Amino acid sequence: MASEKKGFSVKWRIEKFRSWLQKQESILYSPEFVVETMEGSKWKLCISAKCDPTMKYIGLSLLREIEDDGPELIDLYCELSFLANDGSPIKLEVFAEKFGNGTGSQELMVKKDTVLNERKCDYLPEENLTVSCRMWRNRASVARNGRCFIRSVIGLERMTLEGIVENFQSELLQLQDRNKRECKKKYSKPEYVPLSAIDTWYAFRLPSTPEDLIAQNFLPNDILTLQYEVAFSPGIELEHVEYDFPQDASGFADSNVHNSDEYYDVTDNTQRLESAGKAFAAEEEQSDLITSFKRDMMSLYNDHYFCDIVLQSGTETFLAHRSVLSARSPVFKKMFTTDMKEKTSESINIFDLSPDTISRMLFYIYTDTIHNLDWTNVKELYFASDIYEILTLKRRCSLFIKQNLTPSNVYEVLILADTHQDDDLKSTVQEYILRHDEEIFGSSEWKLFMDTNCHLAAQIMYLKCLKK
Repeated sequence: MASEKKGFSVKWRIEKFRSWLQKQESILYSPEFVVETMEGSKWKLCISAKCDPTMKYIGLSLLREIEDDGPELIDLYCELSFLANDGSPIKLEVFAEKFGNGTGSQELMVKKDTVLNERKCDYLPEENLTVSCRMWRNRASVARNGRCFIRSVIGLERMTLEGIVENFQSELLQLQDRNKRECKKKYSKPEYVPLSAIDTWYAFRLPSTPEDLIAQNFLPNDILTLQYEVAFSPGIELEHVEYDFPQDASGFADSNVHNSDEYYDVTDNTQRLESAGKAFAAEEEQSDLITSFKRDMMSLYNDHYFCDIVLQSGTETFLAHRSVLSARSPVFKKMFTTDMKEKTSESINIFDLSPDTISRMLFYIYTDTIHNLDWTNVKELYFASDIYEILTLKRRCSLFIKQNLTPSNVYEVLILADTHQDDDLKSTVQEYILRHDEEIFGSSEWKLFMDTNCHLAAQIMYLKCLKK
């Protein structure tokens, strides 16, 4: 029996996908996701719309980022698939690849006409496309399974133009002489409606004769009104990435991923597709259960039923449940179960967190989801997670910070990591600085940093000397 491989899976749902296909040649990238179990390597999924002289295709591929913390080469298998609404694969293929930074896999191709017309109900239920990628090591193994769910929403904008033609019938060319073969009429001042979103022009013939227009009441008072609606996509308007690390082996191993020798000896894909379909259906069901639980927990929080504690920051108050806070935070649990003043108090004053951060922290406590995380709020949320020992929140904030390091923000992140004794984050920042040493060491910010944080700067220089 083939051995089961632990790995990482990604499911990407693109809403309003059809509107993105307006362009003949285009590429759509997923948000970046990090595979911590593969040395922190960074990846993206890519969907491309291509045309050759005889056929139009939609392709799906896996890309490794140009820069990450992973090894120079990663030898793995990736299973790419287009998914039906029930989570089963419509089309699936496995590729064996050696990924260096900035390289990608082969593409899983499907005809554009198949997606838009022949099997539209399968590929685009409610105009949404869902794809999946599973990754596992060729020879090496990973410590645990992991997965993430990505949601992208394609924006759709509409614009309505209206034109009015008065005295419509008098504007028509009247050909009284039946022997005439040609008649031309010149207009000295043609009217144009500029559309910056459109780089070409179109001519539309009216579907009715003047007599038909009159009969259908389209010419009240000899006025013809024309309306033209333009719908176009300005690009992605919303993106969300959510990670999940199952505690047991079922999250990925149930997909029955085979080792390389046995996997590629299979010539009939039917059994493999059926097996993968069951795994996807189970995963979809589990995802629905998680979503339902989160929705119920958020309802419990929003409706304020049975709340028994108040968190206060300045003039703002937040109602919550002691039992939920205790289950998610050892610090809150200690407050409510030991001889601390909070045990009998009906409220807790929080002086070191802003109301916005408390709101975000509670949202995570109840739903296990981070809402609208950005560089402005992630540092204070990281601080809150450390104070209340919400380790999963701290790990997610740390991951976001790692993904968004730049030469200009490494200083504050290094100080943050050192202050909170986060050796993992600190090590990542140090390695980033050493990879960008020429840009960073030559900056005025580094000179100021050496003056104000000499011990941290000295540690960096020590590591630089060790690498020589």
